[in-house]
Amino acid sequence: MEHYIKQLQHLYSIAEDGKQGYLRAAEKTESNELKELFKQFSNEREAIANDIAVKISRYGGSVQSDENGGPLGIIHRNWLNIKTAFTSNNDQVILETCKNGDLAALDAYDDALQGDLLYTSLKKFLTEHRLIIREAFDKIDQLYFKTFKET
Repeated sequence: MEHYIKQLQHLYSIAEDGKQGYLRAAEKTESNELKELFKQFSNEREAIANDIAVKISRYGGSVQSDENGGPLGIIHRNWLNIKTAFTSNNDQVILETCKNGDLAALDAYDDALQGDLLYTSLKKFLTEHRLIIREAFDKIDQLYFKTFKET
């Protein structure tokens, strides 16, 4: 059970990182369309984090962030790199950074779903979250490549 709690805590951290990353993206873009989209994605990540926090509690754990270490703390650092990328206020750079953050989140979900969580009731729960992240990734990817056509 403790193993499940640790995996959920990690995914919670990823959702929180995504929430903060998208908020930062919304602050840095000048496009009203992107501001709204980033706020929507931030709200989605907040809902995911809240869902995961409930599961962690049900399993007897507490919400913790793994931002300072562990092999999967890379996700947090990826979103923190957004701060550097956003100094240019270039939508293409912002979209690329968001895309990379989502890709890292998808990788973490894939790792969790391929492990022993695959055989638990958590599989459906996490698969639903992964789908939300994948849809955001696809939209960001589409917008990212659209910026090349406009330049």
